[in-house]
Formats: sequence, structure tokens, C-alpha cells
Amino acid sequence: MVQKKEDFQKKWAKVVAKAWSDPAFKKRLLENPKEILESNGLEIPEGTRLVINENTKTNFYLTLPEKPKGELSEEKLQEIAAGHPGPSSFGGG
Repeated sequence: MVQKKEDFQKKWAKVVAKAWSDPAFKKRLLENPKEILESNGLEIPEGTRLVINENTKTNFYLTLPEKPKGELSEEKLQEIAAGHPGPSSFGGG
């Protein structure tokens, strides 16, 4: 069963809030993300390797998305890139 994006985002938000308020939980999340996410109701596909990095004032992580199959129009490229932070977003604003 594939988890709906909205359901995943709601559950992920709860995990983030708990990590912000509970240092022991955050430590476990960073050390074993798959186990912690699954125990909090998030579906992680078998064979998926998870890495969680924490953004700070001096470290800001970006994810390079997997390249889609086939050719992409300029419009589609813009759509994919939308929502990613630009340089002005680094360091928390």
C-alpha cells in the first residue's frame, strides 16, 4: 500500500515536532531513521536507505532529485525546481 503524500507529510511534521522537543528522540531518529519513521506510522519502501541531515545556521542541505526518465520541457523543469530554496534562504533567512 502506498501512503498518500498528505498523510506522509502530516506524520513527518509530527516526527519533526517531537525531534525538536525531545533530544533523545532526535538522537534515535538521526541514528536509525527508518526504524523511527516506521514506528511513527510512515511507510518506507523495502530496500530504501534513509539519511536525515539537520539544517543549522551554518549547514544547509539540498537534495538533488533523481533524474526523471525521458525528455523534460522547460516548463516541466521549472515545475520540478519550484519550491526549492534559493541562496537567500540559506542560514534561516
